[in-house]
Amino acid sequence: MANAANSLGLKGGNLLAKRIGARLGLEEARIESEGGLDEARLVVGRYLSPRLYVTYGLGLFEPISTLRLRYILGRDWTLQAEQADETRADILYRVERGKGGETPVPSRRDPAEPVPGPTGTGEGSGGGGRL
Repeated sequence: MANAANSLGLKGGNLLAKRIGARLGLEEARIESEGGLDEARLVVGRYLSPRLYVTYGLGLFEPISTLRLRYILGRDWTLQAEQADETRADILYRVERGKGGETPVPSRRDPAEPVPGPTGTGEGSGGGGRL
């Protein structure tokens, strides 16, 4: 029962975060948690250039912050650096099957439209997932 209440609370907060983020011109604004409500954090992100994406996560109940920089090197290559309780950097290579053609550089989006952050790099799939 407590998990259901936490889930509803996070979803309501997530909706509010997305609306505020859209008004501030952010490409990403969400509340996420890897566990219970006490591990929840606010994550905001924005493209600083067509190839550079920055996200910042701030713990809502614990003093934890995370800064992640993601730079698109080429069609399939991305450089990612993260500063949290530890510092790390990764070079990511994306393999897509069944798709052809060039992968376009991300375009600027309408600030009023809520848009999720970058995809295809392991976000939300348990790949370190601090943000």
